[in-house]
Amino acid sequence: MKTHFKTYEGYILTQTDGSPIGKSFSGCICGIFVANFEKKFVRHNVDTLFSCPILWKRAEDDVYCIWQHGQEKQTCFSISLIPDIYG
Repeated sequence: MKTHFKTYEGYILTQTDGSPIGKSFSGCICGIFVANFEKKFVRHNVDTLFSCPILWKRAEDDVYCIWQHGQEKQTCFSISLIPDIYG
């Protein structure tokens, strides 16, 4: 992808990686990526963990999750999804 420039509060920002925000195809690419992520990690965890969310719904880039197994098990589930953030 080519470099894109945006202005924000007088600053010129450069985006050199990923799909540009606001372009028509960005949402489609995001949807494909997140669907693949859910298939590999969320559904995998549901099959292998004793505790899983009773609801996992995605709307664009937001996830709605209902969890009933306590904070400790929710933290373990979150770490298994995104270890770099929690590690």
